[in-house]
Amino acid sequence: MSGSTGSDPDGSGERLSLAYEKLSQIPRKIAEKFSRTTTILDLSYNNLKDLSFLSYFRQLNTLILDHNDLPDEKTFPSLPNLELLWLNHCNIDNVQDWVYRIRECCPSLRYLSLLGNPGATSSFNGNSTLEHNDYRMMVLAVLPQLRHLDDAEVNSS
Repeated sequence: MSGSTGSDPDGSGERLSLAYEKLSQIPRKIAEKFSRTTTILDLSYNNLKDLSFLSYFRQLNTLILDHNDLPDEKTFPSLPNLELLWLNHCNIDNVQDWVYRIRECCPSLRYLSLLGNPGATSSFNGNSTLEHNDYRMMVLAVLPQLRHLDDAEVNSS
């Protein structure tokens, strides 16, 4: 395993990258060693399906899960300090289920990206502007605290 660690830019915690490791879960020793201090976790390009192990990472404020096959939101744990969540290209059809789960588990969330998922309509996926606007309105109705959704800031109007 060739993961990398480093200091969080604001100096308040640790950054842990286990991207491109073909992981289906986090090795227990890694979780035990880093879970208490990691604030930024990058798990992009792995084979994760069950996310329950994330419950050990209670200090997370940034979580990047891009390019994992995550059709089921039920294993996503409570992460009360999480402010940024990227779930791009995760094969998510049931965006509404995910959004309700995120509301329940991530009360501090401000930045969410679901780009490239079948259920996240956008002009990049060949959807109409109306479909894209309906998708954004649904997400923002459930998560009104968001400042940024996908590739655009949230208007306060």
